[in-house]
Amino acid sequence: MLLVKTPWYAHIANYLVTGEVPSGWNAEDRKHFFAKIHAYYWEEPFLFKYCADQIIRKCVPEEEQQGILSHCHENACGGHFASQKTAMKVLQSGFTWPSLFKDSHIM
Repeated sequence: MLLVKTPWYAHIANYLVTGEVPSGWNAEDRKHFFAKIHAYYWEEPFLFKYCADQIIRKCVPEEEQQGILSHCHENACGGHFASQKTAMKVLQSGFTWPSLFKDSHIM
């Protein structure tokens, strides 16, 4: 049996494609969502975020995050940097996800 996990950004992609907000959200959830949605755009099959530093980055699903972190930390482009530098390498490589800095610290 194959279990497919919904990516962290599924609600963002669904809204950009269909215009529908999840029905279970309260007013605070909606306010928070609409304050940030302008930074995202959907280019089938990827979601991108226009970040504060004016760089467009690909939003990464959970199953790809560890591989990207490992690559930026261990490979020739990485060099076993501290967690902050590893996270910055990921950002410089054009990727992002909400728990990036926390994940690089745990690594």
